[in-house]
Parts: sequence; C-alpha cells; structure tokens
Amino acid sequence: MAQPVATTFFFYFLSGVAILSGVLVITRKNPVHSALALILTLLSVAGLYLMLYAPFVAGVQIILYV
Repeated sequence: MAQPVATTFFFYFLSGVAILSGVLVITRKNPVHSALALILTLLSVAGLYLMLYAPFVAGVQIILYV
C-alpha cells in the first residue's frame, strides 16, 4: 500500500526537526535558547502523535509539557 507523498514528507520533516532541536537542547549553553529548542522538540513530537491519529496524546503533550 503506497503512502501519500505529503504524509511521508511531513513525517520526515517532523522527525528531522525533533532530532535537530533535541541536539540543540543539549549543545546550547544559553538556557533560554535551550528552552526554546525544547519547546520546538515537544511540539514536533506532538505533531508526530497527530500523524499517528492520537489527538488526545498530542493534546496532553502540548498542555502538560509546552
């Protein structure tokens, strides 16, 4: 079964953003920059939850952690 191109693109985009911003959380020395990267990481993980058709988990992710 072939997946739509947009779904695959958004999956790889959100995964890349999550990985890159996760690395930025660890490597940034400024705590404000690290916190902003952490927010971006958590939002991209919430987007991945939405792609898994789990809107409740995505909402909890945003409400509790962001």
